[in-house]
Amino acid sequence: MVKEEGLARRLFYDDHERRSGLVRFLPPDVTPAHVATASEEELGDFRDGDFRIDHLAPGQVSLSREGHALGQPLTVTKTIRLGGDRLHPELFIDLEVHHRGEAAITTRLGVELSLHLLGGGGNPSAWYDVDGTRTAHDSSGIAAGVERIGYGNDWIGVAIDARPSPLADAWWSPIETVSNSESGFERVYQGSALLLSWPVTLAPGESRRFGVAQSVAVAVDRTAAEAGVPA
Repeated sequence: MVKEEGLARRLFYDDHERRSGLVRFLPPDVTPAHVATASEEELGDFRDGDFRIDHLAPGQVSLSREGHALGQPLTVTKTIRLGGDRLHPELFIDLEVHHRGEAAITTRLGVELSLHLLGGGGNPSAWYDVDGTRTAHDSSGIAAGVERIGYGNDWIGVAIDARPSPLADAWWSPIETVSNSESGFERVYQGSALLLSWPVTLAPGESRRFGVAQSVAVAVDRTAAEAGVPA
């Protein structure tokens, strides 16, 4: 029994864990459809390889990996920082890519995020926002050269503002599984995959920096409300 026809055509098997802050080296001609259907080729070993902890402090960790992409040795340094306060938290992901090889490489460098904002079933409360235009959080979409992309859930009272540096291409698509329930096989929404990426050419000895700054606005202080503290 199936609750939706054509489920078999929706089965695409990921070749990596869906996590956030993943560093991707992709072909220059990769498309959003390749990424959404897990048919893209990974050109480096930074997505799945181990990073070394270089520095750990309250609210910050600096990581690095000496690996390869397109057959060339690279060093990627990734720094994750927390800021703000309980109702206005911030999360920063900063990358530095250093080319240690002898031949130039051309790639699409990406930072992959896995997001969950209770957006399944076309929930109108959960959304992405680009230039004031909202789309459902469980939809697929693309935007080129964005300075900002927003996502949130009005019912929960959470809005996130993400700002890539430099301007990045944004591609997003739902993360779904096919599960067997009492009434048959069905799609189950697990979250949304957001890839922020940049076309990059790196010359030998060159270093480039990239980043994503996420700031959160919390509309409802639920902890205070549960404690009976007036808003």
